[in-house]
Amino acid sequence: RRKYIGNIFQNFNLINSYTVYQNVELVLLLNGNQKNEIKQKVLDLIKKVDLYKFRNTKVSKLSGGQKQQRVAIARALAKDTPIIIADEPTGNLDSRSAKGIMKLLSEISKYKLVIIVTHNYDQVEEYATRKITMHDGKVLEDKKIKDANPVPENSKIDYKNITFLNKLRLALRNTFNIIPKFILIFLIYLFMTVSVISEYAEEE
Repeated sequence: RRKYIGNIFQNFNLINSYTVYQNVELVLLLNGNQKNEIKQKVLDLIKKVDLYKFRNTKVSKLSGGQKQQRVAIARALAKDTPIIIADEPTGNLDSRSAKGIMKLLSEISKYKLVIIVTHNYDQVEEYATRKITMHDGKVLEDKKIKDANPVPENSKIDYKNITFLNKLRLALRNTFNIIPKFILIFLIYLFMTVSVISEYAEEE
């Protein structure tokens, strides 16, 4: 899955306290890339999904599911895998937003294999090149609709383990990302520390 498959989830599965940039960047940091090496790639992906002006906006502040779904698509593309699996990518969107997402996935299918899992075939019919109908784990129909674009062979991706520096960076980001949560945890820690010290002082 790490090498060959990028996932686009129906419920987005984004980190709401992260910005658009940080959500896309996270994938590359976890793959062992250095922060200073990936900035331009992240920005290019955000431009590709037409969210550049929202790059420093927290995803929880984005209006409309279409914008959040576009972030999820950019995150899937960041892995640069040859296969993209989209699980009900328009399930939480209105019909207008769904059409925009389908057009974007159609563009992506020109250089990657895009597999869409959906109960609403009408939304994808215009773009589909092959239709596989399944029920209870069995294939009922496998129908070629039109010739697909030849997908170019992806260059070999060098995956590494996350570096210690990236682990530290993400730990600090998650610690200070939500200030009220950090203050609450700090106060609890302070209270527990004072309580333990007081207990020992009384015993002495």
